[in-house]
Amino acid sequence: MKYLKIKYKSIVENNRLKAGFYLSDGVIYDQLIKSKPFEYLIDSQSYCSNIGGVNKRIFVSKEKGTALVSMSDMLTFEPHNSCKYVSKTIGNNTSKHIFKNEMILASVVGTIGQVAFVNKISEGSVTGNNIIKFISERVDYNGFIYAYLKSKYGNTLIKQLGGGSVQSYIDPELFKKIPVPIINDDLRKRIHQLIISSSELKVEANNLLKNAKKIIIESLPSIKDIDKINNKIYIKTVRNNYQKRLVSGSYINNGVKTIESYQKLDIEFKKLSDFKIVVNRPGIFKRIKVNSKNGFPYIKGSEINLQDPFSSCEYLSKSRTPFLDELSLKENQILFTCAGTVGEVKLISKEFEEKLAVGSQDIIRIDSNDKKLNCYYLFAYLKLDFINDFIQSLKYGSVIERVEPFHLDMIPIYLPSDDLIEQVTANIQQYKSNLYQSFKLEQKAIDLIEKEIESWQKS
Repeated sequence: MKYLKIKYKSIVENNRLKAGFYLSDGVIYDQLIKSKPFEYLIDSQSYCSNIGGVNKRIFVSKEKGTALVSMSDMLTFEPHNSCKYVSKTIGNNTSKHIFKNEMILASVVGTIGQVAFVNKISEGSVTGNNIIKFISERVDYNGFIYAYLKSKYGNTLIKQLGGGSVQSYIDPELFKKIPVPIINDDLRKRIHQLIISSSELKVEANNLLKNAKKIIIESLPSIKDIDKINNKIYIKTVRNNYQKRLVSGSYINNGVKTIESYQKLDIEFKKLSDFKIVVNRPGIFKRIKVNSKNGFPYIKGSEINLQDPFSSCEYLSKSRTPFLDELSLKENQILFTCAGTVGEVKLISKEFEEKLAVGSQDIIRIDSNDKKLNCYYLFAYLKLDFINDFIQSLKYGSVIERVEPFHLDMIPIYLPSDDLIEQVTANIQQYKSNLYQSFKLEQKAIDLIEKEIESWQKS
């Protein structure tokens, strides 16, 4: 049993009587940081807060609106991939809600402790009411503060502030009082620059992916009139369907109609199964969860496109996890979510192998052994909007929608000229390299600040 004597002054300062609060690592870390020179996160003159209030939102089309980016969006490499759009003139044109480059975001409702760093991809977007937003007025500080809040010390202090019996919540006034250590200027600047370099690599990677997709789309003829909605479906079409389905979404689908339009223009499509591609999904297995020091990172479908899935994922026993060869995530493997949110695609980079990560049974693995249809081109192709729409037409299930490996075998594949395939391949190879380097730089920055704080305990 753990116990600790506390002073009445501590109860008054923290306004809490919960024993778990005072016995947590957060209290120890708080005392450690305050034992050295420090300043509070936002209360000092060093920082300014942009904690916005309730924001009126009028939803509009993408063409007429500003991206409304949630915290879960910001934690991915493509924050605008699935976001909604709000009116540019109503409720979102104040500085309280607009993202600025190098702004730091922290979630304060629900899953607290999530931290994100705004870069040029999401600059100018707006957000909801449950995110704390702030930016340093000092040069060379934002990257350092972000790395500190992502470290085990800063992140534990954030999570310690959570209250609420049903849904966790952090009072913004408490958040302002998080202590930030004052460290050597050279080390602080180095940490800041690592985060800035990491952020720039993410922006470049995003542009490389866009360019790769653009190359494929521009190699196809322009389609002006796509018959997206057609209420007449012939019985022959139903008979030719892979499962003779009567579900309208299998036929009235933008991806299906787009491919039909291309085929009318004599564009050749082959099935994925016509190539040397291995598509498989591991079976259900018993999961024995352990702490992060003694286990394999267990990556679920909702985590594959996170910038840092390892900081929030569960860990499975190294000795009691079966089917390791099937579950292990390998470099250049394409992951495809097949349950719930269907169609999320990820090209595995080196850090997953280095971390010995394993993946959920609800993720389909795609391995290419085909010289023509390599993993880089296939990844970019699967990221195309009309292909993702086509995949949605293959889903089944009334509660949890799913696709299976044999559904992916039917995806129509278009191959442009060898020269264009090489261009796409080069873009995606650099894209993957950038994401790996970005991850390593951010981890290095976090490691530097943790080692600095740990050195205080030895002195």
